[in-house]
Amino acid sequence: PAPGPSRQRVAAAAAAVQAQINAMPQEQDVYEALTQLGEDPAVRDTVALIEEYHLSRQVPVVDLWAERVPATSVSALLQDADEFARDMRRPMPTRPSSFSALGTVFHAWVERELHLASADPSAESTAGNEVGVGAGGCDGADEALLTDGERERLERLRANFRAFVTNELSDYRAVAIEEAFSVEVGGVSVQGRIDAVFERVRGDGPRFLVVDWKSGRPVSAATKPDKVAYFVTQLRLYRRAWAARMGVDASEVGAMVAFLAGPSHHTLESLEAMLGMGVSSLDDALRQVLDN
Repeated sequence: PAPGPSRQRVAAAAAAVQAQINAMPQEQDVYEALTQLGEDPAVRDTVALIEEYHLSRQVPVVDLWAERVPATSVSALLQDADEFARDMRRPMPTRPSSFSALGTVFHAWVERELHLASADPSAESTAGNEVGVGAGGCDGADEALLTDGERERLERLRANFRAFVTNELSDYRAVAIEEAFSVEVGGVSVQGRIDAVFERVRGDGPRFLVVDWKSGRPVSAATKPDKVAYFVTQLRLYRRAWAARMGVDASEVGAMVAFLAGPSHHTLESLEAMLGMGVSSLDDALRQVLDN
């Protein structure tokens, strides 16, 4: 039987396309041919699909040039510059995480607690928020979004924070909270924010202590080296930034990450010892990555 009307139209379209292909000069570049078709959206989509196909067939070589880098990204840059560059070029949204939500609520609560404890005038307007939002004055609207299990973990984090401040920071007072910084490392401006900085008021120890609060899983002997290296890089940046801010030698600034879910805490020196390697220069490491 003869083909139906639909098949006849498909066959006619295919023949028309083949005729166009046969009429094209064999030496003509496909992109030039597409350009001659005008600004039709279908043409732009076709060009994009061809480029995507060719990129998928190649081993990517990514040129990395950076003028400013977030402090949280420096470790990723040092570990895999190509992967970092690809992420910068085509960033992908991160999947929402319950740990992320809990961490955000907890950090906001810690910030408020430290402001109140240090009698910071900017905290006066938040003092009244303690009524009806749970112990410690956490933002009730944000906390309401947490599950029952997350709220239980939040209460444990709060209790561990209070114990940590009482036991580990009794000789210190908070002098900076959520402190923004910008520091040059290897010719690149690294920007970030320090959770808290404390100054020693009595006893022994470094004059200043920068602390990074963590609500997630503590570091242990089973922690992967790249994760430990991430914390090391963060603390080294924070210590360097605060030393520059105060005009003091880095030896006068201690650095510590406090895992309040554990609870446990690690100094910069103890984390470096976990890696079992010498302390290399951040400047040299960053320059080497950017020059390659």
